[in-house]
Amino acid sequence: FSVYVECPLHSRRMQRFPDFIVVTNYAAIVLEVKDWVQIVQADRYNVTVRMRSGQEMRHRNPVSTTRGYALALQENLKSIPELLDNHHRLDVPWGYGVIFPNLRGAVLTQLRHALGENFILGEPDLGPNIILNKIKQTIPEGFGTALSGEQLRLIRAVINPTVLIESPDQ
Repeated sequence: FSVYVECPLHSRRMQRFPDFIVVTNYAAIVLEVKDWVQIVQADRYNVTVRMRSGQEMRHRNPVSTTRGYALALQENLKSIPELLDNHHRLDVPWGYGVIFPNLRGAVLTQLRHALGENFILGEPDLGPNIILNKIKQTIPEGFGTALSGEQLRLIRAVINPTVLIESPDQ
């Protein structure tokens, strides 16, 4: 695994900062972490959260936000011809999800119903024997092969590009 924390993703019109981008030998996954303690209401578009102060705040659906980050990553990856298949489609599996480490049981179940079954992870899902399966569930079906070392190198170069600056006198 390669894990990038708040690594900037550049898209045509903006720069985004997902909490985590995880690159594995089978996919690139974008994860957001929400430390919310109490959810008042959630639907496909918004989530209302009661803050520790008691104030209620309305937020955009974090799964939609994370999906936007993943789409920006996908667009960046598409700029590398070696990562495309014969039909010029991206040949790199990618997924996204939101982790709610402070929420448990029925609240997670209700959030999964409202926001997407495979895109919500809670504290019980973060155990060493469980998290790998949960992360794999965020990836669309149809991708079965492991990524090659060269593909992994190219993905990492897109996420965290490195340039060597040469001065004119060298």
